[in-house]
Amino acid sequence: MRVEGLSAVAARALRAALAKSKLIFSGPFTPDWDSIRAHYRTPDWSGPARFGIFIHGGLHAVPAYHNEWYAKHMYGAFAQWHTEHYGPPDKFGYKDFIPMFKAEKYDRAALFKRAGARYVIPVGEHHDGFAMWDSDLTPWCAGKMGPKRPDRRPRQGREEAGAGVRRLEPSHGAPHFHVPGTGRGERPGFMNDSDASAAFQDDWLARCQELIDKYQPQMLWFDNGVNPREYDAVKLKCAAYYNNRAAQWKKQVSIATKGSAYLAGSILDFEKAIRAPKDILRAPWQADDQIATNTWGYTNDLRYRPAVSILDELIDTVSKGGNLLLNISPKADGTIPEEQQQILTAVGDWLKTNGEGIYGCGPWKTYGEGPVAAAAPSQTGSGPAGSGQPPANVPRPMVGMSAQKFRFTVGSETLNVFGMRRGTAEEVVIKALGKGSGAVASVALAGSEGKLEFSQDENDLRVKVPEGADEGLPYLLQVSGRGVV
Repeated sequence: MRVEGLSAVAARALRAALAKSKLIFSGPFTPDWDSIRAHYRTPDWSGPARFGIFIHGGLHAVPAYHNEWYAKHMYGAFAQWHTEHYGPPDKFGYKDFIPMFKAEKYDRAALFKRAGARYVIPVGEHHDGFAMWDSDLTPWCAGKMGPKRPDRRPRQGREEAGAGVRRLEPSHGAPHFHVPGTGRGERPGFMNDSDASAAFQDDWLARCQELIDKYQPQMLWFDNGVNPREYDAVKLKCAAYYNNRAAQWKKQVSIATKGSAYLAGSILDFEKAIRAPKDILRAPWQADDQIATNTWGYTNDLRYRPAVSILDELIDTVSKGGNLLLNISPKADGTIPEEQQQILTAVGDWLKTNGEGIYGCGPWKTYGEGPVAAAAPSQTGSGPAGSGQPPANVPRPMVGMSAQKFRFTVGSETLNVFGMRRGTAEEVVIKALGKGSGAVASVALAGSEGKLEFSQDENDLRVKVPEGADEGLPYLLQVSGRGVV
């Protein structure tokens, strides 16, 4: 077999990929939308989980400059900075970071459990094409270069499962950058432009199948490179193969995608809160967002969000029916920076007290109430010339929360009312809970003994909440009564 337009290394890798591509569809799913619609079911674990961890680790953490798109911009917008620190790109290319990427200090399962996460998605392959697993399809992988150690993904998955955290697998592999000197970047085609070659698509499918067979993930997360309808045929092959394999494992699985990439059989993913639904969406969805304000991957100038902003986003997301997938950014040695650990610990501590209003809960008849603030603007703008990325170290504009703002979720028999801030008033007023919404029988403050004093009339519910109950964070009122839920 001859593959046009590829280097010898890339051609060998592609031939291996095609040889291992498995297109036998043994099971109920066939590669067409009607079959996917007929047989797919959203996993039972997905909605109740509500909070997950996304991990953007990889070679880009070695230079740790500006963002995780370093592979693309070091040959253009970042070229001067790269030359000053490592030498000219034609002498020290992106591939030369590989020996510096060790990830030798990976130990995260206990942290994820403490953070209260119920699932984790470590990036399997980012836009640079470097596979973060021990691949049999390419030499450009963490099992053969960089860490060069036996595949740790199964052990990591066992450790996370032991901590009560599910392991899923994401791939940004469809829209790859051209990375000189590596097999993946030299392949013709760029899926975002709807014109990726058949060779590129076949390789993408083979890598997906390898991840599926080696690690049995319960979710495959795809970035927006798979969105164009031109790729429906290869996407459907992946979906049919994955779901049939899951049926053999007796596991519930799903694909997560953006936009209308998959017309059926997926959980809808929104990148950042600014793109997430503004009202209740009953279909399965999740929002992925950053722990930092300026990048997804680790850089030396990360600027972190306070824990309270993450809690605000988590509550708001669940009140509208979604899950929050919070991204963290490990260093090249595998460690999670102390600042990120502190934020995750703070989130986990809050969830220990208030998680009853998050896990296993869904939206009420309305997601919330309170004064409406202007929506936070999108983070568009100019980073280094030509990078197309937001400028570094620009704090995310946050929509303000106040004592007049509430978010609602529903458990099995309880209406959960999150007060977004306590304020200084003697009592809090919840307008959505007038008598027309049901007869309130009791109100409790999560983490406290006994019941709270309240009064209810046709207009609202008034509750006496102890001062300092929130410590500057959202607090949870658990409301029960006839017709409330």
